[in-house]
Amino acid sequence: MLRLVEIALRGTDRKAREAFILQAIEGFTDDEIAAITDRKPDDVRASVNAACEHLRKSPMFATPSKQIPIARSNTA
Repeated sequence: MLRLVEIALRGTDRKAREAFILQAIEGFTDDEIAAITDRKPDDVRASVNAACEHLRKSPMFATPSKQIPIARSNTA
């Protein structure tokens, strides 16, 4: 999965990739990432949001517009 995320993040700038990986994979907070990267927390949040948006649009992770309904079981 990590490799898929890495591939999907190609095309984003270095700061967005770095912030996303530090937050989503390493578990750092925005403030911790800001201290690590010598950036403002607002800049870190913007970078993470940009990376998330890029991932949402990535063909690997994009949700199909037409989903096939899943049959539900009558058993509860």
